Amino acid sequence: SLGSKLMDRTRSGVRLNELGEGFYRHARMMLDCAKQAVGSVRQSLDAPQGVLRLSVSVEIQRALLEPHLADYLRRFPAVALEVVMDNRRISLIQDGIDVALRVGEPAQDDVVARRIAAFAFGLYASADYLAARPPLETPQDLAPHPLLHKFDGADALLHRGNERYPLHAKKRISANDAFLLAQLARAGAGIALLPDLPVLTAGLTRVLPDWATEALPLHALYYKNRGFAPTVRSFIDWLAATVG
Repeated sequence: SLGSKLMDRTRSGVRLNELGEGFYRHARMMLDCAKQAVGSVRQSLDAPQGVLRLSVSVEIQRALLEPHLADYLRRFPAVALEVVMDNRRISLIQDGIDVALRVGEPAQDDVVARRIAAFAFGLYASADYLAARPPLETPQDLAPHPLLHKFDGADALLHRGNERYPLHAKKRISANDAFLLAQLARAGAGIALLPDLPVLTAGLTRVLPDWATEALPLHALYYKNRGFAPTVRSFIDWLAATVG
């Protein structure tokens, strides 16, 4: 009890008296302040902050993240990134990974895979290498040339419209690093099968430009219960908008 009346009875009902009006104004101010406090806490909880641990291959890091990652850090200054670079198959939980970026179809059933982008592979060589040899006009002309490819690249299937051609060439060098293959192609070691990414193909000439492999998808993998975390959501949305 406040020890005083806040309302007076009138012929038409009841109304706040002067003391009641003052009490109402203060109570309203307190309620507005409480709402602002709750909103501030909710905004803080929804804002990306803390450590985000990523697993990426060296190629993805160099080709996709390295040119753009500073932009993410500027946009989300409260997030600290830990980037683990490897190509092995991982367990998100056991390895403490929030988001893994992998090319190809995901093989794990206990994770969510969001498609970020897709990249086709084409054939590239140095201008000097091509100038010293007969012109390449059909996929069959590749047969005598050394092919620089990833470990599974020799089994690639080239496409041109409805035409298909299994890539058969001299297996000269295979590696799990497309940047190494690109550098060897620039040095004239052969023809490289590379993702169509400018950071990889700069300084090289496209061979048989009408022919390419089917595009391979890039997925962001995350454990299903982590998809609602603001840090995870912010990074995946940013990456899709940046490279997708």
